[in-house]
Amino acid sequence: MRGFRLVVCGVVCLMAAPALAERPPETEEDATHIVVGEVEAVFTQDTREQHNYVVKIVVDRVEKGDGVQAGDAFFVECFQRKRTAPRIPAPYGHKAVPKARETIRACVIREGSRSEGIYKDWYKVVAVRAPE
Repeated sequence: MRGFRLVVCGVVCLMAAPALAERPPETEEDATHIVVGEVEAVFTQDTREQHNYVVKIVVDRVEKGDGVQAGDAFFVECFQRKRTAPRIPAPYGHKAVPKARETIRACVIREGSRSEGIYKDWYKVVAVRAPE
């Protein structure tokens, strides 16, 4: 009977681990800042397990938040876990990364000097500027 309890306990723990690993999704209401602007550049830094991005947005308008105004460069961080990363419990990253020349509506949480897109789905494409 003791062995059965250990097996049941082990199975329950294994089932719970992946549920605890993923970051809970955030909503637009969680955003401290909502800006609309054109993506000027996307900077990438890779680690062994994930792609880290910094997205430079030239702000057209601010829908929510202080300390940002039209014309400002607003830098937003996001990440995506690599497909080749070890399959361990961990957040798998933001759903997508915008591309240069896209005008986006970005929902962001700013803490101090760091701004990160709300998790998981942090922006919507509003328009795309044609290449010159």
